[in-house]
Amino acid sequence: MKLIEKRTSPNSNSVYFYVLGIRVFSIKSKNKIINAGKNNVIELGEKSGIRVYVSGNNNRIVVKDTKYNPHFEIQILDCDNCDVFIDKDFSCGGGIIKICEDNTKITFGVDCMFSTGITMWASDTHTIIQDGKGVNIGKYITLGNHVWLGEGVTVLKNTIIADNCIVGTRAVVSGKFDVAGCVIAGNPGHVIKQGVNWDRRCPKKYNCEVLEIRG
Repeated sequence: MKLIEKRTSPNSNSVYFYVLGIRVFSIKSKNKIINAGKNNVIELGEKSGIRVYVSGNNNRIVVKDTKYNPHFEIQILDCDNCDVFIDKDFSCGGGIIKICEDNTKITFGVDCMFSTGITMWASDTHTIIQDGKGVNIGKYITLGNHVWLGEGVTVLKNTIIADNCIVGTRAVVSGKFDVAGCVIAGNPGHVIKQGVNWDRRCPKKYNCEVLEIRG
């Protein structure tokens, strides 16, 4: 028996340390991955904190390194050939994205910032039928660079949000918002302001630092 032994849990979520066969402490991984399919590629940046559940095959999830330790969950539910890409410096206070259709593509650009209570439905879980055909198929959600989602925002399937946009608290967003620098608010979400940008600093700090630089 080893004096000190390190063991990894079967689901790779925790590392346990034993001294003379007695477990003395454990470290829980920031990333949690449950892979219930085949040929799935999952690449998470170090310390990303992203949680992943995949049931399906030939899916690809790539999350770049982030400084902000986001609390975000990705669920690919019984579907194949989906692609999720989250670029660097993503942050989220709490959110989830659900994917239920084959061949769905999800892209977040650089430096996106989500508040808490974010829900993203890349697919519907029930069918709307028109002329005998299901018409509500989810294909994508695309966020540009530097997009800010406020608290409680819901983003629905087949939505595009351009660079530097801001989505207001509890907005429900669906469709194409392809003009950069807009504020989107309401249910259904619509543009209420254009020509804006945003910064992670609070207004007082931002104004003080900008005024000091401008002299």
